[in-house]
Amino acid sequence: MPPGRTTATLKLGLPASGCVAMLLATACTAYHAAPLDPAVHVAVHNQRGRSDAALMAYLKSYGASTDSAWSPTALALTAIYYGPSLEALRAHRSEALAAERSAGIHPSPGFAADIDRGFSNGGGSSPWGVAFGPTFTIETGGKRSARIALARERTAIVEAEIRAEAWRTMPSVRRATRDAAAADRDLQFAELERGAGDSLPG
Repeated sequence: MPPGRTTATLKLGLPASGCVAMLLATACTAYHAAPLDPAVHVAVHNQRGRSDAALMAYLKSYGASTDSAWSPTALALTAIYYGPSLEALRAHRSEALAAERSAGIHPSPGFAADIDRGFSNGGGSSPWGVAFGPTFTIETGGKRSARIALARERTAIVEAEIRAEAWRTMPSVRRATRDAAAADRDLQFAELERGAGDSLPG
């Protein structure tokens, strides 16, 4: 038993057959297949953009423009919103928050069973008996507080990783925006040169 925990057991005598039936009943679970649908994932991906109401609300929450022209700030926030590395970190944050909530939960009651064989059997009944009853765990020594503090520390670490990844994303978006603008200008100049060349007598 881990230090700081005390387990109290209250046992009740039950027939062995009844205990087995109870265990079999609680062990029966149904499996429901949930196959992946590629078409659904493609549709979700194609909805990314101004048609995504959640993205528009995210941009507005940071004061970014949601007009027809994409501002550098809006592009950076969009990259942060859809970035796969940030999506993975947000999933880790959800897990950390769930672990933080679970850390504060008191241990649930359990059950204990002891199988005994009686040697002074009489009357033709079965010599086997089962002592079955609930168990209660009482935590001492600040174990619960330490568990909560550790879970909160893990959540803070994930939050810091999210902020750091967001800061790394923004410069790359600015560089990509400048490269795209330069490519557009080069394309325009090339089209003008081609038009001027086509207008020359051949």
